[in-house]
Amino acid sequence: MNLKRISTLLAIMPTCVAATEGKTQIQYGSPRMDDRTNRLIVMTTQSGFGKNYEHNWLHLVDGTTGELQKTFKLKQYYWFQELPVFPDKYAPEFNGVNGYVTLEKGGQPYTADLAGSVSDRDNIAYNISIALSDSGDANVADVTLDGTTLAIQPVGAGTTKAILTAESNGITTEQEIYITVNMPDAIGQATAHRAIKAAGGRLTVNGYAGWAFTLYSASGMAVADFTATTNNHTATPAVPAGAYILKGCCGSEAVTVKVKL
Repeated sequence: MNLKRISTLLAIMPTCVAATEGKTQIQYGSPRMDDRTNRLIVMTTQSGFGKNYEHNWLHLVDGTTGELQKTFKLKQYYWFQELPVFPDKYAPEFNGVNGYVTLEKGGQPYTADLAGSVSDRDNIAYNISIALSDSGDANVADVTLDGTTLAIQPVGAGTTKAILTAESNGITTEQEIYITVNMPDAIGQATAHRAIKAAGGRLTVNGYAGWAFTLYSASGMAVADFTATTNNHTATPAVPAGAYILKGCCGSEAVTVKVKL
């Protein structure tokens, strides 16, 4: 903003045409910069006192050049202008919230303190509220928000999505949290004559001839699939090293295991 040009504009305000002959406009209230539009809002009223204050104007000034862009005369009334108030320029923002949570059925819950996790460049933290607007599938996880403490308790194997909503000055922002609950370790899922093993990037499924298998990433995305053609089938999925969920089915039977490749 060119302050020199702005000060020059304010200096010539008394020469602006008023509503009554012989009167001029004088600055009234506090000018304010609108950084959404790079405009300075300057308020004026008619010189004098009493009924002169029925005449008021708003001037929009270019914040870079100092040029007067537009003038509005307000409806004739005693407005006593003080300070322009603008709508928010920014929405609240989530910072550092874990958007992907992986748990194990029967295992420990996930907890997180969300204090300080939302900010708004138009507001102070004290005036920002956080709510759990969608807790997801209760058959997969029990999701609660107590004050600023988020808790996710695993219930059953599967995937779901919870949604947090931050509200600031009437503007809302959502944060999605994708939740995956796995069954306990792979071998625990196998029967006496069945076994699933993972080593060296390979999957070996024993006793599952005819079963169709799908490999999922920790975020729940399917990354590979295969069908066991024998009771001692080996598959080498083309995926990066890491933890995955392997799901298999054959008719009414199904198996879900956690594997590390």
